[in-house]
Amino acid sequence: MSPNVTILFVTLMSLIGQTPGFGAVTRWSLSEVTFLDGGTAEGFFDFNSAPGSLGVVENWRITVAGGNEALFPEFTYSPANSTLSRVLVAAWAPEPVIFFTDSASNRVLRITPAAPLTDEGGIVALDLETGGGGAGGIECFNCAPARTINGGSLVAGSAGETILFPQFGNGGGLISELVLANTTALEASLRVEFRDGEGVPMDVGISEAPLGAAAPAGIFSSIDFALPPFGTVTIPTDGLGNQPSVGSVVVLSDRRVGGVVRFSIAGVGIAGVGASPPLTEFIVPVRRKAGVINTGLALRNAGSTPVQVRMTLLREDGVAAARGAATIENFAPSGHFAGFIDELFKDAETDDFKGSIRVEIVGGSVAATALELGGEPGQFTTLPVINPTGP
Repeated sequence: MSPNVTILFVTLMSLIGQTPGFGAVTRWSLSEVTFLDGGTAEGFFDFNSAPGSLGVVENWRITVAGGNEALFPEFTYSPANSTLSRVLVAAWAPEPVIFFTDSASNRVLRITPAAPLTDEGGIVALDLETGGGGAGGIECFNCAPARTINGGSLVAGSAGETILFPQFGNGGGLISELVLANTTALEASLRVEFRDGEGVPMDVGISEAPLGAAAPAGIFSSIDFALPPFGTVTIPTDGLGNQPSVGSVVVLSDRRVGGVVRFSIAGVGIAGVGASPPLTEFIVPVRRKAGVINTGLALRNAGSTPVQVRMTLLREDGVAAARGAATIENFAPSGHFAGFIDELFKDAETDDFKGSIRVEIVGGSVAATALELGGEPGQFTTLPVINPTGP
């Protein structure tokens, strides 16, 4: 294995860090939300319950239509044209009020949940009580004329999903392509977020952004766009930079989508890695021949509480290898850890090894990706992460 390739892949599979201060992101969809004038509101917002007592709304796309269209023409609130605030108005609202504001026209959509928004999901009714000079739910222009919300609820996760790709990188001979497909007969609203080793937004050079993105190409930490029914899109990185920058990708969608990340390393080859589901236990086939080929394993805590990760290195006959046990204690929420098998099991003899790693999670679940790298062109592939309790 050449030194340059080894350095590149070690960087790709290195310890990417942990993400204290970031909780689980839950997508809340508006369900049967109506206005007193006959209008409707539909769409979603993504809520992160961890940072601060009020939480953070990270993304939104809400379309209002119908009713008195002379006063309230159809409009879509999104990060491209509106700002958001979440304020606790204790005098008349049971929960913090969410304000979506179009800065150009001072058009405001105000939504008040009747119960706390948590990462446990479920259905939360909207507060429709009047007080404090207005209704619990209202749309207005600063703030007249106005129309009140007279029905509806918020539903967590019923219309869409969040999918995670634990490994992503760009530069230093590495190009990544994120390929996504809309599996439904309805248009999907998507947000792609790039996160660095600390879990915070990461700037990534994109050579071709999807239609509807803020720019056709450039530097992005997140990209919002719509994907047609049964449509596909490829988002490639530009490969620029002397050293690879690595992190993860989160895709938020109001419809069911699937996808893969294709890694291309100059002089080595191409490998594709699918989205990683949360698992409580799994087995990964591994092998290593010192200086020739090695297997890397990446883990990410998929939940909002710390977990314990127990790893056992197994020989081909299924027997635990000598000194082949390792434990990650208090693996932080959204935490990320990666390494080659000789790094995971430093005291075990792995210079010439074939077998597997059994991983057990206590207190939650993790998402995992396994890659194998050799020193010759074409020796770059993904390995299956096998769930022993299901497909």
